[in-house]
Amino acid sequence: MKTDESKSAAYHKMVQRKCGDDNVQCRNGQNIIQVEPCLKLFKGCPIMVSTNVNKNLGAVKGTTAKFMGAKLKKGKSMKVEVWNGNKVYTVEANAVEFILCEHTKKSKDEPSQTFKLPPKIFHVTVKFPLGTSKKFLNLDKTRNTYVSSE
Repeated sequence: MKTDESKSAAYHKMVQRKCGDDNVQCRNGQNIIQVEPCLKLFKGCPIMVSTNVNKNLGAVKGTTAKFMGAKLKKGKSMKVEVWNGNKVYTVEANAVEFILCEHTKKSKDEPSQTFKLPPKIFHVTVKFPLGTSKKFLNLDKTRNTYVSSE
């Protein structure tokens, strides 16, 4: 598998089913960042920004917000899948133009302020668990696109 190519839907499904954020890691300078392989977002769920995305709108590292929705790229749409017996709407990160977030208000009288988070491409190491053993198959520097507060 070439590391800097787009991955198939089957690859992404295998990562989301077999790996948690402790299995998908990205090096950021001297720090190792864990990357969630499958964000499960719903309107109003809390998020936290982990880098300085848009200083003009106050979307800096540590900013808390609520997820308000996603704008998909032209021609892209959500797919229905069944996860653990539940029907859910899914979309691959590379189909997302941005997610819309609303700053957490300090008081209920404060006006709403929103900001956009675009998808980001990460070069990650994916550690696939091998069976029931504590052994892993490491895929170094694979290119994955995730919608993240990263």
